Amino acid sequence: MSARRVTIVDLAAELGLSKTTVSDALHGRGRVAPETVAQVRDTAAALGYVGNRAAQQLRGNRVGAVGLYIPPVVRSFAFYMEFVFGAVAAAGENGIDLVLLTRDEAALRSRPPAVDGIIAIDPLPGDPVLAALSALAVPLVTAGRPLDPAEIDADGTIEVRYQRYVRELLDRARGRGLQRPALLLPDQQFHSSFAEDVVDGYRSWCGEHGVEPWIRELPLHPSAETLASTLDALIAERDPEILLCGYQGLAGRLVAPLDRIGRAPGPELDLVSLVGDPVTELGDKRITSLDVRPTGFGRASVLLLRDLLAGTATAPTSRIHEASIPSV
Repeated sequence: MSARRVTIVDLAAELGLSKTTVSDALHGRGRVAPETVAQVRDTAAALGYVGNRAAQQLRGNRVGAVGLYIPPVVRSFAFYMEFVFGAVAAAGENGIDLVLLTRDEAALRSRPPAVDGIIAIDPLPGDPVLAALSALAVPLVTAGRPLDPAEIDADGTIEVRYQRYVRELLDRARGRGLQRPALLLPDQQFHSSFAEDVVDGYRSWCGEHGVEPWIRELPLHPSAETLASTLDALIAERDPEILLCGYQGLAGRLVAPLDRIGRAPGPELDLVSLVGDPVTELGDKRITSLDVRPTGFGRASVLLLRDLLAGTATAPTSRIHEASIPSV
């Protein structure tokens, strides 16, 4: 029987540090003293943490396939289908099959998937399927960082700097004389690193400019009645000049209701989609959209996993995927 895989929890206990400090040191994030970073990485190497899963896989036989897991709650969004298209293209170009992982936790634990590695997009806290996949002895790449690295121990992470883009979008609106921003986000059903980064960027910008934050959470698929009541509260409490929409398609759905209440998007109201929908938002002059380029995101995730499997990247590693703000 093989030895139990060393985790961040083990490293934290060995070093007497918090899990967060250990994770930040390993992934080059946060404000960790250089001597602490060196101590953590030396201990990780000594205990066999670094590259552990990739090394196990290199010692075994390859099956020529990788798995892709998308949380069920978001599979209906076009963003994830575009991500899949990019991942499929990159996998094919590298002689790799791509398998969509859809079985539940019990099925995965009883019959693990025959894959060389796994990509998980937008890992959600407490997801039992993701926990089962993370426990497999194959490299795991996440598109979006796990919020609890002790729960999901990723070998590679690829992220979008949403804080930066939120601030840039708000700065652009402020340059046009708009001052009062409001933020609509998905509720706790989809509490990912995306949501945390958006809120962090929004709150920090508001703090720097002396603006009181206004944040409301909505279901991923809100009814027309829910949207109407949210807009009523928004106009009564904030009367925003900038409205940030935190998931794909929401800004597009708000155009008509805003127009009906006399707050049509335009010079006096900047309606912003933080994940621009290619059909209803990108290219619409009434909406300012962040193009996360999901096809490129999927490609980059496969290439990161490929590099881990080939040994040209060493776990843990992180990369950045660039989004863009198109001109319309």
